[in-house]
Amino acid sequence: MKRILVIIGYILVTELVYSQSFISETKLWSNVVVGTEYGSPYESFYIKMTIDSVTPDNSYGKVYRSNDSLHLDWFLKGSIRETDSGTVYYRDIEDVTELLLYDFGIEEHDSIQAIKGGSFYFRADSIRIKPFGIYNEFRKHIYLSNNHRFNMDIWIDGVGSIIGVLSDLSFHLTAGEGRGLLCFTENDSLKYVSANKCFITGIYTSSPQID
Repeated sequence: MKRILVIIGYILVTELVYSQSFISETKLWSNVVVGTEYGSPYESFYIKMTIDSVTPDNSYGKVYRSNDSLHLDWFLKGSIRETDSGTVYYRDIEDVTELLLYDFGIEEHDSIQAIKGGSFYFRADSIRIKPFGIYNEFRKHIYLSNNHRFNMDIWIDGVGSIIGVLSDLSFHLTAGEGRGLLCFTENDSLKYVSANKCFITGIYTSSPQID
C-alpha cells in the first residue's frame, strides 16, 4: 500500500512539474555575463516577458531587458513562443530567424542539434525531478552534454538554463565569454539565488559562484 501511495505521489508531482508554462509575466531573471577580455568586469542585466494579448493561448510573448537594478528602464530584446509539448523558441530583435531555446519535453538520452545544419549535438544525459531553489519546489532538471564535453548545461522546468535564461545551446560552442543565472523571482517572490548574489547594479566586479 505504501509503495502504491509513493508511486501516485510521484505521478502527481511529475504532472505538476510538466504543466508549468515557461512564458509568464510574473517572472524575472537576473543574469551575469563575463566580458570576453581579460580582467573585464561582470555585467548584470534583467530579463522579463510579456504575453502577446493577440494569442489567447499564451504561447507568444515579448522579451525585455533592463540594465537598471531598479527595473525602471526596459527595452525590447526579442520575441518568444512555446509549444504545447514544452519547446521554446526565441528570436532576438536583431535576427531574422528564431532559434531553439529549450525543449522541456525532451526524453532522457534524446539529442538536440545545437545549430541547424551543424554537426554539434547535445544529449539529455539524465532527467530528474528534484527540489529547486529557496523553497525546494519540485521541478524537472534536464542535464545536458555535447559530443565533446559532459555536464554542459542544466535546464530547469519553468526557469530555464543555469547559464542564463536566453543562452541557447549554440552559446556553448563559442569561447571567451561566461554566463550565469544569478537569481530568479516569480510573483514578486525570490525563488533562486546563486551564492546570495542577486540585487546588483549594472557592473559586478567579483566572481559569482554559479550553482
